[in-house]
This record gives sequence, C-alpha cells and structure tokens, in this order.
Amino acid sequence: MLKHRIIPVLLFDSKFQCVKPVSFGRPYRKLGPIEQYIKVMERRSIDEIILLDITATAEGREPNTKRIREITSSLFCPVTYGGGISTLEHIRDCLYNGADKVAIHAGHNIIKDACKKFGKQAIVGVVELSGYYSQAAEDCFTMELLGAGEILLMDRFKDGTMEGYDTKLIKDATKELDVPLIICGGCKDPLDMVQAIEAGASAVAAGSIFLYTETTPTMCARELHNHNIPVRIHSKSEIEID
Repeated sequence: MLKHRIIPVLLFDSKFQCVKPVSFGRPYRKLGPIEQYIKVMERRSIDEIILLDITATAEGREPNTKRIREITSSLFCPVTYGGGISTLEHIRDCLYNGADKVAIHAGHNIIKDACKKFGKQAIVGVVELSGYYSQAAEDCFTMELLGAGEILLMDRFKDGTMEGYDTKLIKDATKELDVPLIICGGCKDPLDMVQAIEAGASAVAAGSIFLYTETTPTMCARELHNHNIPVRIHSKSEIEID
C-alpha cells in the first residue's frame, strides 16, 4: 500500500528570504534566509519538500537555477520547485539543478508538452482555489488530462490561517481524480492531516504549522500512524528552529 506523504512548504521571494502571507496577500511576513529553514528541514528527515518562489511570476523573473542548486544540495529527499517557470527550458534547467519535480499553474500552455518531454512524474499541476469548488475540481481534472503526475491544490482562502484544511474541497476535488492530490492551506495540527487524508488527499502539505509551532513532520506522521494511515516514520532525531 502506498504511504501518504507529509510535505513541508517553504515560500520565498526574489532574495531567497522565506516569507509567509495570509491568503497569498501582501504584506508578506518575512522570516529570514531560506538556507536556515532548509537546514532544519534537512535534519528532520522529511518525506519531501515544496519550494515556491511566490513573486517570480508577478515580477517576470526566471528561475534562479544556481540558487536552486545551492539550497537543495543538502536535501536528501524529493524537491518540488515552482515559480517563474514558463518554458520547457526552465523546466529542464530546474530538473538539472536540484529539483525532482516542477510545479506549474493550471492554464499554462506548456503543461501537456512538459509532461510528454520530461515525464508525468516530473510535473506537478498547481490549482489555486479562488472561487467555486466545482471550478477547482474541474481544473484538477483538466490537469490530469493534460498529463500531470499529481496535483497540488492550494486553498487561497485557508492559506496561512491555521484554521484547518477544507475537507469538502478535498472530497469534491478527488471525486473524479485518479492521480495523487496534495492539499495545501490551513493546517493547524496533525489531526487536520488525518482528516484531510480520510477525505481523499494523497499527501498533506503545510507551512505555518512547521514554522510557527513546535509541531514536526515526525509528530504528524505518528498521528497518522495512530489512525491506521500508512505513512513513513523516520527514526532520525530532529532539531527545532532556534
């Protein structure tokens, strides 16, 4: 049986400073250099990590592949990178410089070609909920038809609020979906992750819970295990953010 994944998410800006918005809005709360958070995550033996440059597209910037290579060099887990990706060359350069997968937003015209060229396992389709559930579900299904290997569903309304995942959204989005769905937005505690997976999510992604509380991915994994949810539990010791 496939194990469910717990995936920390780090958002950063053009200076590779970690930031944390609420509902993707400005002003962003600036947290510090991404390197210090990467080091903590590396010591936590995480399943996977998502790194998103949330200002690249708006600012018209390409992915900084040199910096991607630098910040991922110490990570021994799959890395998904997103931000500023608009060509097949961008995807190739990200994959050659430390990313295992790239995240591309719904509606982008390169998704189909990217899946054919690099394989569906390398392409994560990003769907942002900003309106009706039905539209989000339709966008997820469209991503699957285009070839994306998995879907990252980001709940704009829940982002940064730590009010809990929206399980109705998850149920609606996964109803007709065959590829894995990663839910992101709103997680406040490990029990939220249990409820999200029971609602249909294949993986749970979170930022604030790992940045602002003492909760770690291993603690979340143990909660899932206690609810008979298949999950990888790492034995390596963890170090908290100072």
